[in-house]
Amino acid sequence: MGDLLATCTSTLSRNFQLGAFLGKGLNLEEAKDKVGQVAEGIRTLEVAHEEAAAHQINMPLMESLYKIIYKD
Repeated sequence: MGDLLATCTSTLSRNFQLGAFLGKGLNLEEAKDKVGQVAEGIRTLEVAHEEAAAHQINMPLMESLYKIIYKD
């Protein structure tokens, strides 16, 4: 629970930083370069998207995030 809270609220969180840079209009590669470290949530989103598709699970929020981040 602590990790989730930190990811959502702490400016020190790599996932938070990456999301903030994406929100400012940077593309994924630019945002990753700015963070300078691995933000695990990006890979997790990709894997979860693949698994949902493989198992035909409808996940609209994740699908929207995937499209925003990976499909511009």
